[in-house]
Amino acid sequence: MRLKDYVYVLGEYNCDKHCPYCIAKMNKKETLSFDEELNLLNEKLKDFKEKNVKIEHFILSGNGEPSLYKYEQLKFIRDLVMESNVFEDYRIQTSGNLFMDKEKLELFDSWLKEITVVTSNAKYDQEFYNYKKNYLSSKAFLNSHRIRVNIVILKNNLEHIGNVISYYDKLECVETMALKILDNSLNSTIESKWISENAIDYCQIDEIINEVLKDNIFVNFINKKFVFKTKNSKFLTIHYSENNTYDVFNLNKDFSFHNRKIKKGIYGEFSKIEEELDEAREALEQENKLMYLIELSDIVGAIEGVIERFGLDLNDLIKFSNKVKESKTYE
Repeated sequence: MRLKDYVYVLGEYNCDKHCPYCIAKMNKKETLSFDEELNLLNEKLKDFKEKNVKIEHFILSGNGEPSLYKYEQLKFIRDLVMESNVFEDYRIQTSGNLFMDKEKLELFDSWLKEITVVTSNAKYDQEFYNYKKNYLSSKAFLNSHRIRVNIVILKNNLEHIGNVISYYDKLECVETMALKILDNSLNSTIESKWISENAIDYCQIDEIINEVLKDNIFVNFINKKFVFKTKNSKFLTIHYSENNTYDVFNLNKDFSFHNRKIKKGIYGEFSKIEEELDEAREALEQENKLMYLIELSDIVGAIEGVIERFGLDLNDLIKFSNKVKESKTYE
């Protein structure tokens, strides 16, 4: 079995940023000790290996800033996951503090380092998040490599988002970028209220896409995200949370790609393939090329869900398809 991501969240809240939309503060949870967390990770890795599970990304995150943990603790986690041979690649999410600690930065040198910003202006970003050291202008950041930039989409930066993307696209240290739509827990916290007043909602995805398409090329829609390619051939994605996926949009009274009701299928069953075929037909009826391409990619995903039930993966189906082409026998 092959999975996309495994996110390991360190539970202790400790952060040097003051995000007005702080997810940790908005959704407070009981935390475990470091030893308890490590035991759970150990058990999970053993389970993955026993079941021969391969995962594309290990993502080290935190209920705050993971790089504020001790060097020895971080090294133990790094060595443990890299020696497990379960993961293909590794990422660490950071407030930027990682670039202020040479020893810890070197520890994760080969990892993709994931930062979150609202602008390309280093001084404004520092003021917005209220952190002490301006890492975006530091030599450690600019001379680093393997950096992923998450750009938070807000009401007051959407019209400038093209310039923000262009700036980070030109930086050699930046490998990939993603536009981030904030999830709102809709509770009584000040963070939830701030998101309601300042953030772009999921139903405004068409506005975001229109801004992105001005300077970037649409590539695909896969694994619940839009994928674009920038002028410098870097990948740019627009992500969705599990509770705000593309499939849900068709049920949202405020937003719909489709002009007629389409029967929903069940992932892993043939009904899901039928659903995606119907949506592709409807996209053709609308003469909407972008949506048609997206639905074609969804058909592939629906097929993949069916064949996984037989213990196979998409590559097995592609190999058989190629054999059919070679024999020039078409059913």
